[in-house]
Amino acid sequence: MEILLHIPWWIWLLASILPYTIKRQKMTKMQSLALSAFFWQFYIRKQNKHFSWSFSLPWLKQIQRSRYFHKMVVSLGTKLIQEWLKKLLSL
Repeated sequence: MEILLHIPWWIWLLASILPYTIKRQKMTKMQSLALSAFFWQFYIRKQNKHFSWSFSLPWLKQIQRSRYFHKMVVSLGTKLIQEWLKKLLSL
């Protein structure tokens, strides 16, 4: 892990900008192209002369999921403690 700390900043920038996978699919009446890099994903589709595209940042989705999971665990733990205290005090 320490070796990752000594990598120059420009290598990190280059790794985050350049796509590491490029997938192209051709089907009847539809074409799609997907570019994935370390920090972003880009999709473009063509179907019957209509274009659509999407851009996403998967690391943001992961952060949102982890925050949601954390909130869920905390609320579940709080409810369990409240129920346990109610039972304890009712004795």
